[in-house]
Amino acid sequence: MKDMREFLKKFNIKDISTRLSNEKLEIIAKELENPNLPSEIKRATHEKLANVYEKEGDYLKAMHHYQNSKNMKKQKEMYSLLGK
Repeated sequence: MKDMREFLKKFNIKDISTRLSNEKLEIIAKELENPNLPSEIKRATHEKLANVYEKEGDYLKAMHHYQNSKNMKKQKEMYSLLGK
């Protein structure tokens, strides 16, 4: 995707659900590797994808996204404590 923000606006984080095809969910997950994407968007998207995969019964993918979201929350808290 050329502009990740436009992509996520198209698939609003709140609208990411099991009604999206697995192919589209994988595209969204792949785009999370974009280093230019703001961390808060990444964190929220990981959390939403985790919820979707859990509902679908794909617990391995769900745990992957839950862990990424959790790690990003911890990193944000650490930077807050350091005043960054």
